[in-house]
Amino acid sequence: MEEEYSAGDEVFEELVAAENDLIDSYVGGRLSEAERARFENRFLNTPEQREQVEFARSLMNYDVLGHRNPSRGGRSLLPFLPSLSPWRELVAGAVLVIAIVGYSWMALANWQLRQGLEQMQTRQGSLQQADDELRRQLTNLQERVAASSDQQEAEQPPGSTMIAISLASDLTRSGGKQTTLPLSSGISKVLLVLNREPDSYLTYNVVLETVDGVQIWQEKGLTAQSARNGGKVIQVEVSPNILRSNDYVLKLFGNASLGNAREAAVYSFRVVKR
Repeated sequence: MEEEYSAGDEVFEELVAAENDLIDSYVGGRLSEAERARFENRFLNTPEQREQVEFARSLMNYDVLGHRNPSRGGRSLLPFLPSLSPWRELVAGAVLVIAIVGYSWMALANWQLRQGLEQMQTRQGSLQQADDELRRQLTNLQERVAASSDQQEAEQPPGSTMIAISLASDLTRSGGKQTTLPLSSGISKVLLVLNREPDSYLTYNVVLETVDGVQIWQEKGLTAQSARNGGKVIQVEVSPNILRSNDYVLKLFGNASLGNAREAAVYSFRVVKR
């Protein structure tokens, strides 16, 4: 039902009309005690909904031309007019209609703003979950690498250890904290795990530059793997021999077709040699 009234104006208008009828029945005392209790418990739980009821209660005191309803108390909508001529009655009715239309427009705009805020909050929550999942994957990968290194230490020559870091693009990385890659003399392979949201690119190219814009390395024809969170992961192997203690920028280009590479993301990290 939420999808239907969000997508179609006709369903939304029917829902608004039903809500207005319910409010009028409540204000006019046409609800049973059980219905009135349910209405007060479930509908009057936000300031905007309480304001709607108060507005409807005020309208019950007046007819469409601005006269006071004889069955209820209250003053005229236009107290500055001693008596209402036909023209003044028409003006009073127009003012009332404009007020109703304005209030309805404000209610609709407020609803749309709330919908947009909820979508942004949902999006933020999804990004946070994706970041947590990637961190867990990185931790598991590092643990497996460490365990494999311990088991094969006697068979492997010195300096054959791999280190892996997970990188989020500069647009999605939160907190503004720079990712640091610690390099020691025993590291023989660096694995950069690039996290991506789903896209339509077939292959990827990467270009590694210093923070000053000097290109030091590139690779083409990389493919992405599906991640458990629904995104993509691109693994890039870099030789530690080309890295110095410096800040680096890794540019990712997506290939939707042959010979048509477009920049898809930018990643940054810092290398600290020990």
